[in-house]
Amino acid sequence: MRLQFVHFRLAMLSLFISFLFISCGEKSSNLVSNTKIPVLLDRNEKLRNGKEWDDVMNSYQKLKLAIQKNDDDQESKIRLAQLFIREARVTGEHGHYYNAALNMTDQILNSKSKNRYGLFGLGNQSRYSIISS
Repeated sequence: MRLQFVHFRLAMLSLFISFLFISCGEKSSNLVSNTKIPVLLDRNEKLRNGKEWDDVMNSYQKLKLAIQKNDDDQESKIRLAQLFIREARVTGEHGHYYNAALNMTDQILNSKSKNRYGLFGLGNQSRYSIISS
């Protein structure tokens, strides 16, 4: 009887460890569908400044669709990175948005497009020009 109890405990322990390794191998993704576009987090109600939040969401959707239609649209990727940096400053979600901006710039640097370096001049534009794009 004691031997069966020991075998049962070993089996349960090995089952627990295998589930632990399986669950650690899965990555939670903050990406939209199969593309490499990070999500725009919903703002706290206190940070929704009327039309400004609507403009940010609309800009995000336009840029996301432009990138999904044409993966070589480097300008939209830079504008999206700018939007993420601005959202990090507004919401305080630095961990999410700075990683999202880095993700977008990494996509530009890793692209095969010929004009990927000339677009970094867009980073000097006013932060408010993101919303108007």
